[in-house]
Amino acid sequence: MDSRKGVSPQHDLESRFLPGLIRACRRFKPDILRVHTPYFLGLAGLSAGRLFKTPVLAHVYHLGDPIPGGPWVEETLLPRFDAMATISSATAKSLRLLHPRWKGILEWVYPGVDGRYRREIPT
Repeated sequence: MDSRKGVSPQHDLESRFLPGLIRACRRFKPDILRVHTPYFLGLAGLSAGRLFKTPVLAHVYHLGDPIPGGPWVEETLLPRFDAMATISSATAKSLRLLHPRWKGILEWVYPGVDGRYRREIPT
């Protein structure tokens, strides 16, 4: 981590993705932006969302990521997302305990195949 509070190498690197993200938003005019991981693209996604007045969804896989700047992301960036999704029921519970206001914007999404789409496999 460099001397600026909360700035880590991945946050400096993600600034390189912002121009391409802005070009893509101008071209495709998305209704929503989904940030695959706020630990790496959180700043860029939130910046583009603010610039284009587009809601931003963060996909949070787990908390306590041991990367530099991880606690800063959890304390500073996560509260700024419009919605969050996680595939882990344990992470969903931890997020709701961490910030009770997230109850209305957080969804636990089961990562399996919906039973309605199951088909029999011939043996």
